[in-house]
Amino acid sequence: MIKSLEINNYKGIQNFKLENLNRINIFVGNNNSGKTSLLEAGYIGMKDNYMGAMTVIQNRNMNLLAKTMETLFKDLDTNNKINIKIKTYNKYNFIW
Repeated sequence: MIKSLEINNYKGIQNFKLENLNRINIFVGNNNSGKTSLLEAGYIGMKDNYMGAMTVIQNRNMNLLAKTMETLFKDLDTNNKINIKIKTYNKYNFIW
């Protein structure tokens, strides 16, 4: 179970930190507000990072091209390093 999630420079998310997560959490917001990006970042952080990113791109029916990878970076700028940190209650930590 995830205890906290921190995301930097992923898609439209510049700096985001969510702590004290519970067994069930609900994310509510307007269209295009980042709910799916939040879930995708969590998925990528919990998987083998490269394969997680490839799965996200495939699920969005995008071609696996270098330019497609840019869509994962804040402002499409690959110089913005993506950081995803996940802490779990069972003491496993995932950092991408």
